[in-house]
Amino acid sequence: KQWYQRRVRGPYFTIHDTEFKELTSKAQAPSRVILGVTNPYFYKALQHWPHVIILDSGEDRRKPLKLMNPKEQKSSSLRGKPGLYTKYKPLLSRDKLYKKLQGKGERPGEVKDLMVRRHLTDLTHSLVIPLEQFVSGLMPLQKSICPFRQPPLLQPFQPESFLATAKMEGEGLKSSWKDLYRRFMRSPNFELWFQTKRNEANQRLEILHIQELCDADLYSWMAGKHEVQIVDLLLWIRDRFDVLDRVGGHPAMRENLKSHIDTLLNMVPADLQNTLKPAFKF
Repeated sequence: KQWYQRRVRGPYFTIHDTEFKELTSKAQAPSRVILGVTNPYFYKALQHWPHVIILDSGEDRRKPLKLMNPKEQKSSSLRGKPGLYTKYKPLLSRDKLYKKLQGKGERPGEVKDLMVRRHLTDLTHSLVIPLEQFVSGLMPLQKSICPFRQPPLLQPFQPESFLATAKMEGEGLKSSWKDLYRRFMRSPNFELWFQTKRNEANQRLEILHIQELCDADLYSWMAGKHEVQIVDLLLWIRDRFDVLDRVGGHPAMRENLKSHIDTLLNMVPADLQNTLKPAFKF
């Protein structure tokens, strides 16, 4: 849910809806949309969509959906047979454990649901953990962080580099897993997932950078520096407070930065101090 990028419409979608032309156009099927409808008309109108699920109101919702032949969807019947119609070729073998968990048994339905959710969570972790391990390797080394320069950013994600180094150790994702990753990495879901990870990594780098600045020896840095360079550093440190407001950080960081500001202000002439101090009141 956290990184599934989509729109959801329905179930009261009609031919009079403002998005009717967009969602039923055969020129280009919309992406990232889940559309729920009850009018049988849409069975024909949406046959060009890559995935269609038809439910039977009289059937047990706990029964697994039958995978249907897409050719059956083009029948003349106004209502299609219940099942899943998909134009995508599956990249993984059938999940026997998933089918077993959904099967009949003495366990209550709520227990079965919980077991299925846990199984699907494990499969998701099998898919995502190699990606997370690869992304963690894109983090710059802490020794490359200089307190007096902009913090480094997460290195670019190279799909082929990931595929060359990744190893699948989880159960259920071993068949054609490279093709599965290629498809996933081209999807909007991956874009959203990686954007979240990149933001988290860059925020972490900003915090590490501020910590390096807090620990920096200003007296050594100031040796041979001109007044204009000291003023530039003062303004640089002031901007770090905006970063702390945005990404958070330990309160001690603020106190350390304030101490740095006091140290730098004391190193410039009195008239310049009086000019600068109003800009450094926190």
